[in-house]
Amino acid sequence: MQIVKPNWVMHEDDKRNPQTIYSVHVHPDGTRLATGSIQNVVKIWSTAPILDREAEAKGEENFPRLLCRMEGHDGAVLCVRWTYSGGFLATGSDDSIIMVWLRCPGQSKSFGAKTTNIEDWKPFKRLAGHTSDVSGLAWSHDDQYLASVGLDNLVLVWDCLDSAFILLRRLDLHQGHVNGVTWDPVGQYLATQSDDRTVKIWRTTDWKLEADITDPFIASPRSFFRRLSWSPDGAHLVSPNAMNGPVFVSAVIDRNNWTSNISLVGHENVVEVAAYNPQLFLREKNLPGNGFNLCAALALGARNSISVWLTNCSIPLVVLHDVFDRDILDLSWANDGITLYACSSEGRVAVLVIEELQSIVAIAPAEAKKEYHATYAFTKPDRRQQSQALSASNGSRYASPMPYIEPYKPGISSQQPATSSLTATLSRPSDSLLAQQEMTIMPNGKRRIKPVFLGANETFLFSTTQANRYATPSAQNPLIQTSHSNRLLEFNSQASLIQPQSLPGFLNSPMTLSSSPFGLGKLIHWDTNNSWGDPVEVPDFLTKTVGEKEHKLQIDCRNLQESLNEKKQQSSETKLFSVDPKKLIWNKTLQGRRVVAVAATLLHVALGCNDKTLWIFNRSGRRSIPLVLMDGPCVKLHFREHMLMAISSIGTLNIWNLKECKAMGPPIRLSDLDSAKRSISFSALTGSGSPVIGLKNGSMYTYDRDLLSWVLLVDGLTDSPKTPSVLEQLKFVDGLSLSLDAAMVLCSKSQLEACLTDHARKLKDERVFAGAEELCKELWTGCWSGLSSQASSSGKLELSKEDRLKLLYKVIQIFCDSNEFQSIVQEYSILLKHSQQT
Repeated sequence: MQIVKPNWVMHEDDKRNPQTIYSVHVHPDGTRLATGSIQNVVKIWSTAPILDREAEAKGEENFPRLLCRMEGHDGAVLCVRWTYSGGFLATGSDDSIIMVWLRCPGQSKSFGAKTTNIEDWKPFKRLAGHTSDVSGLAWSHDDQYLASVGLDNLVLVWDCLDSAFILLRRLDLHQGHVNGVTWDPVGQYLATQSDDRTVKIWRTTDWKLEADITDPFIASPRSFFRRLSWSPDGAHLVSPNAMNGPVFVSAVIDRNNWTSNISLVGHENVVEVAAYNPQLFLREKNLPGNGFNLCAALALGARNSISVWLTNCSIPLVVLHDVFDRDILDLSWANDGITLYACSSEGRVAVLVIEELQSIVAIAPAEAKKEYHATYAFTKPDRRQQSQALSASNGSRYASPMPYIEPYKPGISSQQPATSSLTATLSRPSDSLLAQQEMTIMPNGKRRIKPVFLGANETFLFSTTQANRYATPSAQNPLIQTSHSNRLLEFNSQASLIQPQSLPGFLNSPMTLSSSPFGLGKLIHWDTNNSWGDPVEVPDFLTKTVGEKEHKLQIDCRNLQESLNEKKQQSSETKLFSVDPKKLIWNKTLQGRRVVAVAATLLHVALGCNDKTLWIFNRSGRRSIPLVLMDGPCVKLHFREHMLMAISSIGTLNIWNLKECKAMGPPIRLSDLDSAKRSISFSALTGSGSPVIGLKNGSMYTYDRDLLSWVLLVDGLTDSPKTPSVLEQLKFVDGLSLSLDAAMVLCSKSQLEACLTDHARKLKDERVFAGAEELCKELWTGCWSGLSSQASSSGKLELSKEDRLKLLYKVIQIFCDSNEFQSIVQEYSILLKHSQQT
């Protein structure tokens, strides 16, 4: 075993005194180490000089130690955590803010710093949701979620799918400071530990409480951190700061019944940190990796001691005392399975290389872990079902906005030629860009030229020139040779430039449009002077013809009034004919009732009677659904494919899905829309089952089942021209928001695309930066009330991720020629390109 405690890994004050390091976490590739301290600063270190004495002796020029110094928090950094993919670093601080950092190409220099950062890590997202110190962070094992806990007693779950980082859930059942959080590697649960002396287990399917564990913590003292950890096989949860009588222990909680029958004993003081090794091990190297032959390793940290355990042993493998002079605050295992990093409030970092593990047990293959997880019979929900084009290639991993970050490889001197040198091709701006420049001659004779953004060495999505995928050296463009310390992380060649040619797949292809421009289908016009509740006139004869040519059907309804035993008996006779040739298909007589409304398709016939009943037959004459009793006789019946809309004389509107034999929602009152029946001009039914009502004043409404309210599509009180055409009414809408609502509710992708592009041009012309940024964010994340990417019963337009990205691409094209929006253009151009690559 080796214990390394480098004296240069520290966060020093102005007098070079080390300051408390609250958190430490090693990168998944093992080449970087992140630390957070009381100084409000996050530092990223190279692990090569820490682990290799020879590399450390070669000096900073060949093996840089500090890779990046990041400032952005206004308080002490209490937790740092890398994603399992290594693309992001999340940091939590006592300023109640979570920062998500992303590696950018090139180098950087912090304001006021004397040295240049070897790597350039920039804030990608700033997450504000806590109201007090953020004491713990944890990424789910598929990087789709980020959980944060704090001293405000809250547990926040952030949705990181597609790098959205949207607040998904707020869990507030803890009654004390929450200072520990960890994810189940299977993906079924989330565990949190709090000063209220409980460990709570939350289900990830509905975010409800699964278990509340209190027994091991009834007499536990208070501590600043309670960093619990879940075993890599998912079977056990180790929680620090537990008590077994008067003894300080760590409780091992069984997944099957959420009880703790095992305690890890050996520390003389409060255990604040537990950390499982990410690898599973084989007890017997020559046996297969089944459940019995698997074991795990974990480390516990107390005031000044560290213990390392194997789950197949009842005593610790090793206990180290006096590693630090003060409390141990965080532990982190490297993926090699033998390297353990620890930090302390004394301001130092220690590294334990436990090579003895390899002589006792062997690392199990990755397939063994997957096979063991499969035994839990839990399947993660597919959150990409609506992104058909992208889901096949993305899998369960989120679409990272930047390419894979290669491991840090120090050791190349500045005199050595780079093995993969960078090339740069200089080109003259196109004539079209130069022609866009505007020159104004001032009264004093000076010329003022409006600058045109040329891309700052970036060829974005909208360039019309063909660029080589790989630049080649030439006499005019010599190779630029740099030392490894200047390039450190090489992004793959596809990440440097964004070309329209690099996005041929889906962004340049048109959206799949609906067959009908607005999906309204046939309009049912109203011509009545009656009011709601007035008696319904009973016609003597009703007829309806549907279909065309040889598939044409005719429905004839004759209302009869016969005298029977000196009493008038009401009845109706309905016949269904095929027109060509003339042939009776079925004949129905409804005794005691008369038909007042009829509607039909080639599959169904609907009859509304004066006794408030609604009869629906299929083509063979059998009832499609049971007899329906409405609150009044039907005055309007309207079919749209397998959906039927019925409006009663009282003003109640019902819609049924005959294919699934269920209602599309609760009954809707037309009287809430307008008290006068005579004011209605037409009614219609969209392809998604939403009713559309047009009034004679030119207004159009639909019912939003999510809002449980009528919503305005077209405002008849504006100065828009009053034409009988619904399309013309929508075309001349005064107000873009109304057009967007109409396009969404009426399921028109073409209208939505036109409205969004008009809206984007308006934002550009009026230079509304915040609105442009919000629009792009909503299109990228899909978190917009209008854009539904999941199946919904509300009848709104459903957009897949592919359609959203196509719309975002068109919006960015509009913004690209505006100087004010170049930061938006650059950000989303990169995101669009790499979402297509992944």
